[in-house]
Amino acid sequence: MIIGGKSYQDTDNPRIGGTTILMDNYLDYCSSHHVPYEFISTNRYYGKLSGIRNMMSMIFLFFKHIGHCDVIMVNISSKSGFMIMLPYFVFWSKILRKEVVIRMFAGNIHKFIESKKYLKPFIFRCLKQTKVSFFETKEIIQYFKDNGYDANWFPNIREPNADHVGQNYDKRFVFVSQIKESKGVDYLLRLSNVLPQEYTIDIYGPIMEAKYSEEYFKKFRAEYKGVIKSKDVIKTLSEYNILILPTYWIGEGYPGIIIEAQSIGMPVISTLWGAIPELIEDNVNGILVPIKDEQALLNAILRITQSEYDKFSKETDIVFNARFNSDSVNKRVTDLMLN
Repeated sequence: MIIGGKSYQDTDNPRIGGTTILMDNYLDYCSSHHVPYEFISTNRYYGKLSGIRNMMSMIFLFFKHIGHCDVIMVNISSKSGFMIMLPYFVFWSKILRKEVVIRMFAGNIHKFIESKKYLKPFIFRCLKQTKVSFFETKEIIQYFKDNGYDANWFPNIREPNADHVGQNYDKRFVFVSQIKESKGVDYLLRLSNVLPQEYTIDIYGPIMEAKYSEEYFKKFRAEYKGVIKSKDVIKTLSEYNILILPTYWIGEGYPGIIIEAQSIGMPVISTLWGAIPELIEDNVNGILVPIKDEQALLNAILRITQSEYDKFSKETDIVFNARFNSDSVNKRVTDLMLN
């Protein structure tokens, strides 16, 4: 039994995000590799009273299908969900004599646990009753090991792509993420006005803060291009040379867009922030700069040459296939759960 949120692209409210893309990816893997499963959605309903409707639907379907399932895989995308769903499903797994597996998407769950010292012993007691627990970053895995618990790595992953970035370095840079200050958008906008004319910076993503109006973007040479449909992300990325993401957003784990870029051999310029250094080795498959350092970001953009671009792209292919290729990661995860 797989419990989690998936995307619904055929509706008016498609609910597409990093966690739903990963859920879709794993369900596709199970279907294509003939892994029998029952899927229970936690985000089927949207709008008024959706939280209650989704919860009631999940509980009903859980008890309807649990009889012919051996393992319960619970996919959790929020800290509040972690605190509710972990003990709930651990309890029922014991009552019903089933094995439970937890997969946590959040990139800073360890910091949340440390902030709740009074709940920490209870959380670890629950985790020790799971068959396997998966977390997104190596930093989190190390945290659990330091606390005497053997967690497993289930990183943000993507399917390998036949598309690939072009061989010619045309100085075309792209930003793809939510449009908000903590993603470093303003640094890119200001730099677009001082870069030489042959450099291009295009910006994609949903606008999350009111100040980023059409009039605001007109002050800069960087162009805002709107929101990319999930099915068009790879195609759009392949029209550029370098992904640039100067984020300092507090919730950053493994940004999915970085792994999307790596799946087509695209080098990345990003920040020394959160778990991003687990994705990018500075001066090997991209460049890392300190957060909020506009000069360092400018220097990183200007220093890339054709030869560096070629080297970064080659190393990006190697890193992606070794760590974030969904075919190999999903097989490892499934084997751990079912064997």
